Amino acid sequence: MKRTVLTAGIAALALAAAIGSGTASGASDAGGQLKAWYKDAFSQKAGSLRWGREEPAGESIRASAAGLVQEQTQQSAEQLKAFADLAGQQASDALRARSESYSRQIDEAAAELRGSQGVEGAIQKKFRDAAQARTVEAETGLEQALEQTLDQWLNRQTSGEESP
Repeated sequence: MKRTVLTAGIAALALAAAIGSGTASGASDAGGQLKAWYKDAFSQKAGSLRWGREEPAGESIRASAAGLVQEQTQQSAEQLKAFADLAGQQASDALRARSESYSRQIDEAAAELRGSQGVEGAIQKKFRDAAQARTVEAETGLEQALEQTLDQWLNRQTSGEESP
């Protein structure tokens, strides 16, 4: 029995050696084939994962970009409105200040021309000066006319003519 067991063991070993050596000699580049299979399987799985994820990622990026653009547009619109409001207020303030300045200048010029309580204005002074000049001219003219008339009358009296 030992012999049969030993023979059966040797036969099993020989069979295993024959099978192993046939596989080893049949596939001399087993590592390269394994690498190629792994690379191909990895590429297929990565491709399926990538193509499955790229579309949702693209949509997510587009949605994020659209949200960012909308937010920036809104912020820009708010900043533009604030700038326009500020510029409008500054222009309004400048116009109001200029108007008040002109109004004050007009009031001062009118007061200077009209005069105020107890102070003679430029118009009053010009009128007074013109009136005085005309009065002086009229008085001078009257005095000259009176002198001429008196001279004529005296000349007639002394020459003996009758007065009219």
